[in-house]
Amino acid sequence: MKARVEGFIVCLSQETSDYSHFEQIIEGEIPLVFFDRVCLQDRVPTVVADSFEAARGITRHFCENMAQRIVYISGPDYLNISEERRLGYLQGLLDYGREFHATVVYPMLTSVVHPTKEMGKVAAQLFFELTGNMNTPPKSVILKTKLIIRESSIKH
Repeated sequence: MKARVEGFIVCLSQETSDYSHFEQIIEGEIPLVFFDRVCLQDRVPTVVADSFEAARGITRHFCENMAQRIVYISGPDYLNISEERRLGYLQGLLDYGREFHATVVYPMLTSVVHPTKEMGKVAAQLFFELTGNMNTPPKSVILKTKLIIRESSIKH
């Protein structure tokens, strides 16, 4: 494989739950960097947004604006970002003494934006570090997110 590619910068699909196909890349000492939806963090450099703090922050924002029914919509449980967001959401509720309740979704939702352009840049930097030295220890880079406040969270 080394003769055909210099390495891989990968964001897992939402359907990826088996990571064994990355073993050949790792064992072949081919540079591999994951971003956003990641796995194998103990063996491969990663770049992610701070999903825990993003979910906690948006949940706290809703609580501060007296929202009564705060919804969390999850991705697949096996993805790192789904679990981190769920934990952040629950921590945000806990910070305000709230309990989890299922409810309905409204239009014009307040949301969190991931720094995707910056994630790509940092993933590329990590990739080039690896191409220069495969013995570079794996790094995990966590980037800040941005809260986009919309009608769903404004106190009326």
